[in-house]
Amino acid sequence: MVLDYTLPDARQAVAVMRARLGSLGTKADLTKLGEYTNGLSHADLVKAAESAAKAVLMRGEAQVEREDIIVSLKARRSATLG
Repeated sequence: MVLDYTLPDARQAVAVMRARLGSLGTKADLTKLGEYTNGLSHADLVKAAESAAKAVLMRGEAQVEREDIIVSLKARRSATLG
């Protein structure tokens, strides 16, 4: 049995990130983060969103900013794609 898996496109990546950020939310326009999400799996995107949310909560803030997400996505890309 062969399972075919495709990486999420930009629209799907935004949906995954928004869903994982949940009630914490963000004012950032996630649709413009395609260059950072390209090549990442659904699991990578979930981990990046969780990492961004954790960083925000550790700082005592209430919303994830664009830069928080970019930093987390870059870290995932580095860990995943080298």
